[in-house]
Amino acid sequence: MAPYKLVIGNKAYSSWSLRVWLAMRHCAILFDEVRIPLYQDGHVAKIRGYSAAGKVPVLIARSEEHTSELQSLRHLVCRLLLEKKK
Repeated sequence: MAPYKLVIGNKAYSSWSLRVWLAMRHCAILFDEVRIPLYQDGHVAKIRGYSAAGKVPVLIARSEEHTSELQSLRHLVCRLLLEKKK
């Protein structure tokens, strides 16, 4: 089990999801991917199971803290990369 879980929508429809996914892959940060197909029945309820805001992407860290704002996710990915280089 990876130390992080990234909840995303369709990479083709959600550029927000794709950006964080690409950054984490590029930085070789281990994570489990949970993909929720957007624009299908029940997709909002599935997302709300991970995020009260009902938006993707959501990053769930070891501490079970949920981060869903893109700017916060970018900062977290940068911090993780710096920690990895130490």
